[in-house]
Amino acid sequence: IKLLNGKLATFSVKSIDHALEHPAKIFTTHQSAYLYLLDPPNRRVVLLDKNGKLVRQYFSEKFTNLKDFIVSEKEKRIYVLDGNMVFGFSIQ
Repeated sequence: IKLLNGKLATFSVKSIDHALEHPAKIFTTHQSAYLYLLDPPNRRVVLLDKNGKLVRQYFSEKFTNLKDFIVSEKEKRIYVLDGNMVFGFSIQ
């Protein structure tokens, strides 16, 4: 859902290849222009703008058990917890 000034607003994810199957986590901040979604069944982190348009997808065959993630926009890095392993990659 999307709230705008405390009221329900229309929101939909647009132009994403392989629809979100089961987004497990979401990250954003008031200052960020983006929404970050962890989609474990599709082995990816999805980056959307706040209007629902796909910006980028971060996918890896190595992701077999995605559990959590954290984003550092200041460092331009995303860290994902996959099973008992942590992977880090750059935000492009």
